Amino acid sequence: MVSLRSKSVHLTCLAPMPQKGFHIINASAGSGKTYTLVFQYLEQLLASPKKDNYQNMLAMTFTNKAVNEMKERILTSLSGLARGEPSPMKQDLIRVLAITEEEIQWRAALKMQSLLHNFGAFNITTLDSFTHGLVRTFAFDLGLSHSFEVVVDSKSFIREVVDRVIDRVGVSSSLTQLLTQFSLRKIADEKSWDVSYDLNEFAPLLLNENNRTPLQDLQQISLKTFEKDRKELNRLQEKLVDTIQSISHKTLKRIAAVGLIKDDFPQGLLINHFERLVALKSRETKSIKTYFHNKLKEKLQYGEGLYKKNLALDKERQFLALLPELQESYELTRKLTHQYFYIQNLKKQWVPLSLLGVLGKQLETEQQDQNRRLLSRFNDRIASLVQDQPIPFIYERLGVRYHHFFIDEFQDTSVLQWKNLVPLVGNAIESDPNHSLVLVGDPKQAIYRWRGGDVQQFFNLLDQEHDFSVAPNFSHLETNYRSYDQLVAFNNHFFAFAAKSLENPQHEKMFSTTVFQKPNQKKGGTVAIHQIASARTIDERGVLYGEKVIALVTQLRLDGYSWKDIVILVRKKSEARLLVEQLQAKSIPALSSDSLLLGQAEQVQALIQFLRLRCYPKDQQAMKIILDRYWDQRDSSTAYHNFVYTHLQPNAEAFFDKLNRDYTLAFDWGIMCSLSVYESLEYCLQKFDFLFQGDVYLQRFLEVVFSFSKLHSTHPKDFLAYWEREEEQLNVQLPESSEAIQIMTVHKSKGLQFEVVIYPFLEDTLQPSSYEQVWYPINGLGGVQTPWARLSYSDSLAEYSPEGKQLMEYTKNAAALDALNLLYVGCTRAVAQLHLITRQRTSVPSHPTYDTLLSGFVKQQLKSEELQETFYWSNSQVLPPESIQKEGLLLAEMRNGIQWRSRLLTQRRFDSAARDFGILIHHLLGKIKTPDQLSWQVMEAIREGRLGSEDQEAIEKLLQELMVHPLLKKAFEPEAELWIERDIILPNREIIRPDRVVIEDHRALIMDFKTGHPQDKDAEQIRAYGAVIQAMGHPIEALYLVYTNPKVIVESIDPIL
Repeated sequence: MVSLRSKSVHLTCLAPMPQKGFHIINASAGSGKTYTLVFQYLEQLLASPKKDNYQNMLAMTFTNKAVNEMKERILTSLSGLARGEPSPMKQDLIRVLAITEEEIQWRAALKMQSLLHNFGAFNITTLDSFTHGLVRTFAFDLGLSHSFEVVVDSKSFIREVVDRVIDRVGVSSSLTQLLTQFSLRKIADEKSWDVSYDLNEFAPLLLNENNRTPLQDLQQISLKTFEKDRKELNRLQEKLVDTIQSISHKTLKRIAAVGLIKDDFPQGLLINHFERLVALKSRETKSIKTYFHNKLKEKLQYGEGLYKKNLALDKERQFLALLPELQESYELTRKLTHQYFYIQNLKKQWVPLSLLGVLGKQLETEQQDQNRRLLSRFNDRIASLVQDQPIPFIYERLGVRYHHFFIDEFQDTSVLQWKNLVPLVGNAIESDPNHSLVLVGDPKQAIYRWRGGDVQQFFNLLDQEHDFSVAPNFSHLETNYRSYDQLVAFNNHFFAFAAKSLENPQHEKMFSTTVFQKPNQKKGGTVAIHQIASARTIDERGVLYGEKVIALVTQLRLDGYSWKDIVILVRKKSEARLLVEQLQAKSIPALSSDSLLLGQAEQVQALIQFLRLRCYPKDQQAMKIILDRYWDQRDSSTAYHNFVYTHLQPNAEAFFDKLNRDYTLAFDWGIMCSLSVYESLEYCLQKFDFLFQGDVYLQRFLEVVFSFSKLHSTHPKDFLAYWEREEEQLNVQLPESSEAIQIMTVHKSKGLQFEVVIYPFLEDTLQPSSYEQVWYPINGLGGVQTPWARLSYSDSLAEYSPEGKQLMEYTKNAAALDALNLLYVGCTRAVAQLHLITRQRTSVPSHPTYDTLLSGFVKQQLKSEELQETFYWSNSQVLPPESIQKEGLLLAEMRNGIQWRSRLLTQRRFDSAARDFGILIHHLLGKIKTPDQLSWQVMEAIREGRLGSEDQEAIEKLLQELMVHPLLKKAFEPEAELWIERDIILPNREIIRPDRVVIEDHRALIMDFKTGHPQDKDAEQIRAYGAVIQAMGHPIEALYLVYTNPKVIVESIDPIL
């Protein structure tokens, strides 16, 4: 079962830290990091009797989800302290702060009340949001308009930038020539000539902080300079070819001069090598391995095995005399050939490289012209300002001075994010010994290097390398409170073993010294390493992985685990899609991010075709998709091909006329075309209701259409354009309690925990992928002025230059750490069971892989080279967290994914019809703000299956009666300020949620909707709501209890007892 927050734990292992200074907390997985951070915050907050010292405290983390969780944890803990509730945290705080229980309760209540009245000063935020605030504050200094808009949807904005660049084709001659070259090269490679796809693929590089310096330099290079440098690269390559051929030709002549022929050498190896180099062409596309991936270097180095044993003695003497010259020729041509392929690789990337410069300039232009700014660019904008401005001046402009800083997930902080904070933090902790900085993180969970995270900063701090005059205090959270002890033991031993594969000593030391955790009191747990049989192809292995997963989840279900207790972790989305299909084919409910995409649902795919036909009436592909849906739902008795052939028509009007005649429908194409995009889809749903049965995908799609229509445009072409851009991002959000197996990437799982983790496809290498690209500095390459190249990673980087060797080693070590960290994050999500699925290999790879690490560990444990199909580290079964509930459940089908054979089961409790009626009314009143929304919300309820169409008229009549009631009509006026089911948190109460509050001239009218008969406790409850809202500064105008079961009864309640 997924848990979004850590369980409440008592960290007796954590020694109390002073409330001042610089603290670094190394928090391994499951060690109570969130508890510790909340504790540190509350310790600082409650240390002073001052009611609003939270204004001088700043806590930062990486996601809005983490921000909300931390706020909730702090407020919940503070509320509990204010109410005097017992808790381990309370006892820890009393002990550390050395104050009485009465004093801590009084301080908590005081600060809770102040927080709720000044919630905007509760400074818990994301790093990006804090930077955004700095940019807003210093907009004038940065040359920005105060009214600039923050671009949240960076992908759409980048697409606009690409479109603007393509629009310049035919206007800018240099750009036109460049894109033409790109298209021709793509055609030569048998790819599509359309360059827009490629531009959209590498344009996101502009948003990544890792690329900041090279991109800034490239934007200074003109297209004329790029073209001049391209010609210079051609010239240098031609010169290299001439030199290599000349040396090789001369070497062959020297060999021939001493009377040696090809037959004198085993397989003609020596002569064949230099003959290949003589044939080297300036447009050669083969790799360096074609020429130097042989054993000739070793033979030349040791002078053995170069010639046949029966070589005449005089020839042998002459050859040995020639050997030093041959060695020199070999080494020189090897270096020159590496340079040749270096330039060859540069030329392959030259056009995309030059286009990155163009896109970078266009991005700046678009931001300036539209007065919009990308959130990802803020760190860059603020960096120089923070470094140059006096710190007191910055605080003065911010309107607040921070004394205490708390930074979570520090291992994922980027260089610029930290650099921008250092002056503020340094000023605080260096100017006053009572100020503090708390950094929390775990280098073993640094998995975001690809988006700018720099774990080296954490390593530097651990090595006492930092920018502050204050020395840090180090703490290590040693106990794992998440997992059963056998899972903790396995991860301790396996990752200590795996860390030996890391070549970087700093990385290996970090893992080996911090990986060991103490177990908690939970005993037992299952850890198993499964091996699938060897298979030749990826597809065959995919089937075997799927079969193993199905066998495991089936057994887990028999053992009493519910589907939602199980998560399957993968590295790639393609693996997730494969497993979803295999599980659903066995009627096992499974969800992944892709399976929840709106565009994957057949109902949505079919409905969108009505809009396509409206915009493009001759689109027969759209007609066929509608016919496929129709045939599947209504007419599958007819031969499919005959059905489609008969009903395809030259245009949309004829198409629907044919359907109307053949199936006695009443669909009017003209009416559909006259309506707005949302209304036209409603019309289609009404007329083709048998094709579109209500499900969550359809409901979510209609919400998207409605929202787009309200915010942007009601024209179908505009919506189709939006849909094409955003289809891959729009999905269905299901509640966490959905009874289905979750399939997610390891990155998505970070911060979560699950009873059972299954982790298949464990065969990836720890080496960088060949798809990974690196920025390579171009230094001293003829007359080339362009400062940077972007090259694919390979071992050949080490041959290009000393800088290339450093770059190769850095990339290789960083990729190995990323890969091991990713495996660590996946293995530490499990609470009770961990199943790792890898494969057998027929040969041992040259570099470490997940499967070789796992098999090596198993061999070490077994002290044998023979591997079992399943190795159990431990198989101590623990009881599932809860039994599978079967009583009182209503099973509702939800169609999911492309294949409709599979069904996802969701649960709904049921009760009496009268209670359901009252709940429905309550639900609708929570949705309806004004009377004009009545009909639409009732229709939504019908589509959701909450209401039968036969009851529509009666429900609408009852709601209309309620909305025009003399006492209630003010609550449905368009100009009213409404609070609908808004949570209100107070220090001396639980969360309260009045159904409807109307604020007018600061006075409050409160309504609460009830089912059943009036009761005294209802009046007490609404009076309590009134007292709270009045305390918030809103005098009470009226309190109304509205009973809807089944007639409307309104009771006016006196707010004063």
